[in-house]
Amino acid sequence: LWFIIPGMLATLLQVQSITLTAAAVVREREVGTIEQLLVTPIRPFELMLGKTAPNLLVALINLLTILGLGVFWFEVPFQGDFWLFMRLATLYVFSGLGLGLLLSTVSKNQRQAQQLIGMFTIVGIVLGGFIFPRYAMPPAIRIAGNLFPLTYFIPITRGIITKGIGIEYLWEQVAAMSIYVV
Repeated sequence: LWFIIPGMLATLLQVQSITLTAAAVVREREVGTIEQLLVTPIRPFELMLGKTAPNLLVALINLLTILGLGVFWFEVPFQGDFWLFMRLATLYVFSGLGLGLLLSTVSKNQRQAQQLIGMFTIVGIVLGGFIFPRYAMPPAIRIAGNLFPLTYFIPITRGIITKGIGIEYLWEQVAAMSIYVV
């Protein structure tokens, strides 16, 4: 449980943040209201912020719920700095929201968006280190796994939650995740 719960937390956050954002934008396009939004005086950044801010709040509430269940129900001890974890989790959720926006731009309808999200999730789980250790993967597969934000957040969650390590040991993952968010 001490190994699985932090990885599951990262996986559930990725699935949720990508799905919520992609579904919201694709639905707007399907219904036809995205054109109405685009002709309003709001800037594209404000539109993106309006589509992602509620999902950020929902994701952070779910993060606290999953973390609470892990700590209090499954008795996984939280060893590290809670506020460092929350800051890095917020950065991770932003990467998932951005990925959801990206997937929504290439999807024509909700069915296609769900299929892309499912494919992205399964490949991310396999290559990100949740199921199989990354050190045992061939170098080409590890490079492909670097395309997923889950790859960087799993060591962060496992490191902070189970080992209590700080940013000085996680700076590579934090830097990669920051680049991914940009």
